[in-house]
Amino acid sequence: MTYEDLTTFLAIAEKGSLRQAADSLYIGQGTASLRLKRLEEELQVSLLYRHKGIKGIHLTPEGESFLNIAQQWLSLWENAEQLKHMKTSRELHVAAPDTFNNFLLIDVYRSFAKKHPQIALTIQTEHSTEVHQLIENQQMDIGFASNLHPFPNVIATPFFSENMVCVCHGDSVFAKSGDFGDLQPHNEIYSPISIEYGLWHKQFFPNTRRPKITTGTASMLPYFMEDPDSWAIVPDTIAQLLLAKIPGLIRSPISFAPPRRTAYILLHRYSKPWVKDLTILLIHDAIKHIQEKYQVILYEKELIRAFPPEHSPG
Repeated sequence: MTYEDLTTFLAIAEKGSLRQAADSLYIGQGTASLRLKRLEEELQVSLLYRHKGIKGIHLTPEGESFLNIAQQWLSLWENAEQLKHMKTSRELHVAAPDTFNNFLLIDVYRSFAKKHPQIALTIQTEHSTEVHQLIENQQMDIGFASNLHPFPNVIATPFFSENMVCVCHGDSVFAKSGDFGDLQPHNEIYSPISIEYGLWHKQFFPNTRRPKITTGTASMLPYFMEDPDSWAIVPDTIAQLLLAKIPGLIRSPISFAPPRRTAYILLHRYSKPWVKDLTILLIHDAIKHIQEKYQVILYEKELIRAFPPEHSPG
């Protein structure tokens, strides 16, 4: 099985046409057909239907099964080819939602960039689904998310969990009474933190009692929390940062507690080998920062297994 055979099969599966696949690879249709036949002979299965009357290219059940194998094989193959660049490649790409990049990890990024000026750090802010997709396609090396989505090559390691708390102004009625009924829904600044929190919120705040403002990103919260009537339910880490930015805010636990926010670290199942050391460097910095600054529950066993502390970067 050769690299050319695999790329030809994947091109045929993608294009749905032998001719278009050949054109995309800048080879003749006969060459593409020969490579496919050679692959089928080696595997001893038919990968495509070839019955008369069937238009276009269709994968057999064996072809469907082999498609995922071929994609993984090609990824490993390309990673192996890049081994010679390990010593010179010094780039790290990170993707995360706004709640991580603009609140939780900004100090980690600053510290990392200062300690490792030779590493080019790229930071991208996306919603959770897009973060998974970027990791799946190996466009990003590390991802952070509070929601998990089913992508076959994305490995999620639990990072930490934390309480959701209420943030409001110290002179508000709720701050004095502690009665959740004193929080008016029409004064709420709502941020969709996680799927679990969204379900909880719908249960306690029906659609007939809509929030005053729903923000697409948590970084918008400070601009609306200055109103003395405003309140919000946010992860405790975000609450601490809001209190530091806006004088007079307080945070309060919620008696009928929402589900805890869980943070996950996302990596590709077949991560590029030359970024492994850089990934562990950044994750260790993030673990240390979170542990020292915030009151969260770290998933220590999972983190040690995925990012061993004894690892010595090359």
